[in-house]
Amino acid sequence: MTGTPLRGHALALAALEAIREDPGGFDPTSWRCGSTMCFGGWAATLAGGRWLVTPDEDGDLRLLPNGEYASGASFYAQHLLLADSEIDPERYITSEYGYRVIHVGERAAITLGLDPDLDHVYEASRLFHPDNTFWTLARLIEAAYTERAEA
Repeated sequence: MTGTPLRGHALALAALEAIREDPGGFDPTSWRCGSTMCFGGWAATLAGGRWLVTPDEDGDLRLLPNGEYASGASFYAQHLLLADSEIDPERYITSEYGYRVIHVGERAAITLGLDPDLDHVYEASRLFHPDNTFWTLARLIEAAYTERAEA
C-alpha cells in the first residue's frame, strides 16, 4: 500500500463505498467467507490488512503466505490477518500456522479508531452486527463519528 493508509472516519467511509460498489461482496454475517466480507473485513482489507489464508486455484481460503496449504485450515483461520507490529498491540496478537496473527475484528476496530476491547457486534458502535445493511451502516457510521467529534 502506498501513501498514508486509511484510518478512522475516512476508512469507515471507504469501506461503505466499497460495499456500495460491490454489494455482492458484502456479507454482514461473516467476517470473511470466500470472496465476501462484513464491514469489518472490508475496513481491515482497505486499511492494508494481509490475510493469513488466501484463495487457492479452486477459490478455497487455505493458502498460507509462503504458498503452502494450511492443512485442515479452520473457519477461524479465514478471519485472521498477519499481525503488523506498527498497528497491532501485542495483547491481541496470537499465533496460527507459525505466523503472528490478529483477528479481523480487533484490527478493524483499531484502524477504524474504535476501542478493540468493546463489542462492536451487539454493543458499542454495532458496526459489525450481522443484520447490518448498507443503509444501516451509513447511519451507524454517521452516529459513531459524529459522537466522537462532539466528545
